[in-house]
Amino acid sequence: YFFTSFILFKLPDSSHREVVDGKQRLTSLYNFYKGHLKFPKIMIAEDKDLGAFTLRECSEKLFDELPSEAQERVRNLTVHTSTLRGINPQTIYEIFTIYNSSGTRLNAVEIRNAAFQDHAVHKEMVELTGEQKVESEWSEYTENLRYIIGNGKTNANRYKYLAFVERYLGYSRAYNEHGKPGFKRLTTTKSIKSFYDREDADDDNNAKAIATEFKSNFDFCSNNLISPFHFVGKFHALKATNSLIMANLISGTIDDKSIKQSEAVEILNQICSVQPPANQNTSTIWTYHTESVSLLWSSLTDKQRQSLDNHNIEYLDKLIPLRNETEE
Repeated sequence: YFFTSFILFKLPDSSHREVVDGKQRLTSLYNFYKGHLKFPKIMIAEDKDLGAFTLRECSEKLFDELPSEAQERVRNLTVHTSTLRGINPQTIYEIFTIYNSSGTRLNAVEIRNAAFQDHAVHKEMVELTGEQKVESEWSEYTENLRYIIGNGKTNANRYKYLAFVERYLGYSRAYNEHGKPGFKRLTTTKSIKSFYDREDADDDNNAKAIATEFKSNFDFCSNNLISPFHFVGKFHALKATNSLIMANLISGTIDDKSIKQSEAVEILNQICSVQPPANQNTSTIWTYHTESVSLLWSSLTDKQRQSLDNHNIEYLDKLIPLRNETEE
């Protein structure tokens, strides 16, 4: 019995190794061994005779409650590893993209988790979403966040909660691909990767500020808007991302008292009532965001627009560059 291979990355000038693929599996194994997780529930139809014990004898038990022979099997598990040496995060990202296309179906967020796990913002977002912790280690805030994003479920796998937070990061900045001029409507995957490429990987203060920004916008939407995250009763990632972006845009205008919070809430509720496109692709996603930003702009007075510009001019220049001309 063995796990699929873990892929490690050896840091330059160090004996330390980072896990770039398999961290969730390794964490689960460690937490099971330490008594923080129970063995999965085994139904009668799934039972197997393993010689000295049956699989159902392990059902929903902690490690110390397993038959002694089962404990020994766990201790003697073979763990295969491959180590990447002397390469940068961009190369790791490219390796995993190729790795994914050759049959090992990692999703986009799993590839980013492998490539950017040492990025200050990524680490902060992993902490915020509790992706690499057991439930008992989550904060109350993290549990509530996961409950909302997960549509009532807090234990979805494959980094579902991190994926949504990263989606907000990508679309709220609208960075172009690294080294390329101008603004282009990128796919979700490329938008998020461009975010990580552009933000300082070693700036812990910036990372904490971004986490605070996300939480502030999430709380504002949750506490003040009628239905910022759901469409037809279900959490809708595009609608939720759009709501957070709108809250982020108008937050500075509320802070400098150019607009009353009650007025901002009324405007954002109108924007949130606009249905997201039924078919999501790069074009429809960016059109939805752009039309929402345009609606926000057209709902403000001249003074409020000036305040919005002062706080968000780079973002507005990308999505509605002709905003002043169209009003003349």
